[in-house]
Amino acid sequence: MDSTMDNNVAADDSLGDSLKDVQESSLRLSVDIENKEATKGEGEVQDQYPILRKRRRLFVIAVDCYTDSGGFDKKMTQAIEETIKAVKSDPHLAKISGFVLSTAMPMNETLESLNMGNIHMKDFDALICSSGSEMYYPGSYSGSEEDSKFSLDFDYAKHIEYRWGHEGVKRTIVKLMNSQDGQGENKSESSVAVVDEDEGSSNGHCVSFLVKDKTKAMPVDKLREKLRIRGLRCHLMYCRNSTRLQVIPLLASRSQALRYLFVRWGVNVANMYIIAGEKGDTDLEELLSGSQKKVILKGAVERGSEELLRTSGSYKKKDIVPADSPFIFYTNNDSSQQILRKQFKKQAKLVMGSDL
Repeated sequence: MDSTMDNNVAADDSLGDSLKDVQESSLRLSVDIENKEATKGEGEVQDQYPILRKRRRLFVIAVDCYTDSGGFDKKMTQAIEETIKAVKSDPHLAKISGFVLSTAMPMNETLESLNMGNIHMKDFDALICSSGSEMYYPGSYSGSEEDSKFSLDFDYAKHIEYRWGHEGVKRTIVKLMNSQDGQGENKSESSVAVVDEDEGSSNGHCVSFLVKDKTKAMPVDKLREKLRIRGLRCHLMYCRNSTRLQVIPLLASRSQALRYLFVRWGVNVANMYIIAGEKGDTDLEELLSGSQKKVILKGAVERGSEELLRTSGSYKKKDIVPADSPFIFYTNNDSSQQILRKQFKKQAKLVMGSDL
């Protein structure tokens, strides 16, 4: 009994420390950027801003539609194409808008999938890859005119580095996932490993694991609690149709990446449109909980990873994303570009009281 109480106290204290860390580091991000820009000449600063700086509308495509192996599904390609066409079909909207792709896939697989789908990389102002652990800008950010060139945002990488322990997290996850079952009970030595490291999908700020048996995988909330008790603060998500478990720094996530775009480049969060499915990776709820406008494509994602998000008796999706939110609109996945454009305008009128 005492041991259980101690664990609960430790978890609560660790959660409080985590929230404090986020607040302090978020403030530091704003101050650091202001100081950094103040030391440069005005022309030099403007030259470093990507085209995002000029965008009045930003459409973030975050449709988590993957194949059984975790690859790009054709429905994701369709969602990307329809969104871009819908925006570009309106001359005024096309002039003031930009596009961002937000995905759990690593950069190399993302570019390969876009090429296979005949989607032009130059259509995107930024790529948020590996569940928000990396941010890339097109070649123009680094002075290159090649469409296939993308530059890593080193300021973002430096920001999310705060209290990140790559090797410690990796060792702990392997031990917890492969030595305990989904309820946290010890398994026999003859049990088959639940996860294996996926080096191809990992990077310096993302430890990715292949999920070999999702029926025995530990839910996110249970795993997060065990990590906090051990003093490890990070973001966890099952993604890519439950084929991957990815662990990234506490200050990194797809939703945090959008906030970074606001702080770093001045892109108004209220003028962001998130295009997503009803299902998706386990970090989707966090992505949909902000003040951005959202268009949910019904039927776009057949299988997500939500079943691995929380244990029974825990909080519900409605506690994070209210069903009657004025920021969320639903439309069919097979909607034409005209219908999507109508939805974008409808959101702007109802939520902001202005037209596009």
